[in-house]
Amino acid sequence: MGKISYQSTNLQNVQAGELRAKFSAAGDRILRYYMDFRHVVLDLHKELSAPEISILQNKVDTLMAQWDKKYEAYLKKEEAASGKEIADQMSTDAAVRRDRLNNTLRHTLSVDDTVDWNVLKDSSKFEREEYPRQLKEERVTLTAPPPLKVGFFQILFWQRGKLQAQYDAQVANYTREVERVKAANEKAHAEWVAARDQWNTDQDEKARIFVEARDAENGKVDTLKSAW
Repeated sequence: MGKISYQSTNLQNVQAGELRAKFSAAGDRILRYYMDFRHVVLDLHKELSAPEISILQNKVDTLMAQWDKKYEAYLKKEEAASGKEIADQMSTDAAVRRDRLNNTLRHTLSVDDTVDWNVLKDSSKFEREEYPRQLKEERVTLTAPPPLKVGFFQILFWQRGKLQAQYDAQVANYTREVERVKAANEKAHAEWVAARDQWNTDQDEKARIFVEARDAENGKVDTLKSAW
């Protein structure tokens, strides 16, 4: 009946149904092919259909490209939300540290007028998050055709040319599939590297903001120490 392949930068989130076919009333030819796809993270579902396998394959490739873009947008939105959450948490932590500083000072002064200023400083470090997505590579599912063997009777009945043509077509089909998978994996790898590098850049920015906020709070302790 044919074969449909699909590749995505987030293949682990894509589920595909079985390739189905609608036959003519006589059952001697296929009228249309069907295949379902679902994206579990984006909660998307799409049934694709076409009168020919090649057309359906093009539709599948287009759908995967569209979903990859939507997933990248989703990740960026999550990143932005995460960044805001971290900023809010930093503000909350800063307020907590200020309260702790005031309470510690009050308690220290009630016992002794000597203050250990280093104890009042924040020595925490930013915890980087590793890039969460694993690189998924597509594999060649076709088997390479074995060497052509032509029997005596096949030569006798002039079938060698026909068999050679069939064999050459199988080799060509296998070679095209190998090249397609190679190109798809190279594209997926390049996109994965770009997404990982962007993730690391975002982590660097978050680390910078974290250190800046921490040093600002510690600077307030130094200011108090100078004024003491």
